[in-house]
Amino acid sequence: AGPLVGVAPTLSNMVRTGGIIGLSGVLSDQADRVVEAYSEFFSDVKVHQEEGGWVLITGTRGTNGTEEEAS
Repeated sequence: AGPLVGVAPTLSNMVRTGGIIGLSGVLSDQADRVVEAYSEFFSDVKVHQEEGGWVLITGTRGTNGTEEEAS
């Protein structure tokens, strides 16, 4: 999880407004740390799927690079 947390600002700059990010290869016991790091840049960051101790985390890029407020 450490490398994904460290590159959160860089990856967020590579995703267009409204774009969706998918992060895989995250151990389920490290998911909260990754979700927290990406919530600064993406809205609705969550564990989308879990299988065999691994998770897929998804989120949508906000209009100004931070989490958008729900309408």
